[in-house]
Amino acid sequence: MTIVLDASGMVKLVLEENYSSEVRRIVYSSLLYGEDIYVPDFSLAEALNAIWKHVYLFKDVSDLEGEKAVSDLLDIWERLNVYSSTEIAVDALRIAVKEGLTLYDSLYITLARKLDASLVTFDQKLREKSRKLGIKVLP
Repeated sequence: MTIVLDASGMVKLVLEENYSSEVRRIVYSSLLYGEDIYVPDFSLAEALNAIWKHVYLFKDVSDLEGEKAVSDLLDIWERLNVYSSTEIAVDALRIAVKEGLTLYDSLYITLARKLDASLVTFDQKLREKSRKLGIKVLP
């Protein structure tokens, strides 16, 4: 099984949030069995920004916990297949305009479609649009 992991899923791997255990199970079993996990190149910055929000804005994660989460995320990043957004940008723009999505979300959908992969996301709007467009969504 090939999966595309979005930033919301990446953050759940390194911070304790709702559904963290489900994402960890999916990702770790995929890694264990040599299955492919893809992420678009921009998703690291998006996930890092989400960690920053937890530390600085929400203040539900300490500075030290945030630094540990970043370190863990960078370790995980090295095991993922990073896909260049330049290869799918035009198709993603078409989806973004047609479906009223952000380009970021459309890049995830486009990548999942291109790879015939399941999308791991916890963004409700992205989940709904992905399903509408025939993309399998996990969990």
